[in-house]
Amino acid sequence: GSTKEEAQELKNGYSVKRMQTEGLIQEIQRNKIHWTKKKESIQIGTLCKLQIKDQYNYFLILPFGGITVILENKKIFVLAQDAPVAKLLIGKKENDEIIFNNCKYKIIETY
Repeated sequence: GSTKEEAQELKNGYSVKRMQTEGLIQEIQRNKIHWTKKKESIQIGTLCKLQIKDQYNYFLILPFGGITVILENKKIFVLAQDAPVAKLLIGKKENDEIIFNNCKYKIIETY
């Protein structure tokens, strides 16, 4: 295929992934899922609160990522399960730390 066709295929693939991710987010919002039950370790579907230097960020690991959503007044970065940071986080527990791009991330809470 031509470069133009390949670019269109990539764009279509991205659109499908984005729609699937947004569908999952809408399902979470519709069902009013509150992350109250702590998880033993981070896995797909886990919401984690991480400390990076002096700030806190929320990450949600799903099959597809690459978007940011607002849930319950919190900005949540949606990570694809195969994203480098997600791969480092999966299997970790609260108070564990990971290093990514020379930056230390401390896991504060997991839901």
